[in-house]
Amino acid sequence: MAVRLLAGPFHLKDRDGVFPVNMTLVMYWPGQGLYGQGDWPYDGGVFGSGSAVQKVTFDGVCCRTAGSTIENTNQKASWWPKRKKLVSFNYLSGPPEMVWEPKVFMVQAADPPGEGLQTVPIYMNVTPYVRLLDRWVYLYGNRVASMRVGDTVPTPEGPVWPFNVFSGLRPGRTDEEVFARSSDFGAFDYTRCLFYDTETQQFSSPLIYLTGVPETVFYAPEWGVIITGHQNETIEGQPGTGPAIRIWSLEVEPQILTDPVVFIGTVRSGQIVTYRVRLTGLHNDPAPDELVDWTIEGVGELLEVQSKTDVEGYAIARVEYHVGETGDSIVSASVKC
Repeated sequence: MAVRLLAGPFHLKDRDGVFPVNMTLVMYWPGQGLYGQGDWPYDGGVFGSGSAVQKVTFDGVCCRTAGSTIENTNQKASWWPKRKKLVSFNYLSGPPEMVWEPKVFMVQAADPPGEGLQTVPIYMNVTPYVRLLDRWVYLYGNRVASMRVGDTVPTPEGPVWPFNVFSGLRPGRTDEEVFARSSDFGAFDYTRCLFYDTETQQFSSPLIYLTGVPETVFYAPEWGVIITGHQNETIEGQPGTGPAIRIWSLEVEPQILTDPVVFIGTVRSGQIVTYRVRLTGLHNDPAPDELVDWTIEGVGELLEVQSKTDVEGYAIARVEYHVGETGDSIVSASVKC
């Protein structure tokens, strides 16, 4: 389903209106906002170093911080529901697991020690991962693999993903669900996303399509929205060029409304006839719970001037053709998005 854009794009800036340099959004903290790593320009035009971790609010305002850096590209981070903290994993050096306290940007080694992942599976060197309640979950080719604490051998699980998943594995809507994304650089240039339940080992949503190809995609469980990060954008009505975010709903963006057709009955005087239309998204995915407005020209009386689409995207309206009426009748439907 091609989902609806709710807000944005918003440029990422600090409260003084200054753009960060090379800002990359790397993690999402429920109730707090986004966290990214990037440098900031100094007054003399010299860029800071160290890629300090920054907090970003939903309107794109960045909070500059000192220290708490992510030292290299091999150190990643994700939300850990069990601790309600952020957990990072440095593939090449340092402790096997670090826990971040985002409110104060404090970094400490994971405790108790037994909770740490002592043996690093080779696939975790090249694929994103998520720390769930009692396991690591990460990409294994175009499938998902999990490793419970203390395990040394990954266990591939579930069906083959319907596309090449290569980035963006994040926590999902529950503590046992992940949200994965893949970019399609073909004809339509979409980013495709899916929710996957690691307990049932089944996909728990239809394909979600985001127009454009964002660099990062997050799911915000407390709001039920998707947040995307984009690099070096020029936004109409906003000065400058820099990184930006967008906020999307999980609702289908209506695109195609069929012409009304007779669903029940025969068009003639003395009859009540039911007409039907179908509303779908760009990929023929049904658009439920959308309001359809009905009009009629010529003979006949509309018994419903507005109706709502069902789970399959269908909406109906009835027309009464009175006894003795003759002439042409044109029934039309429209949707205001």
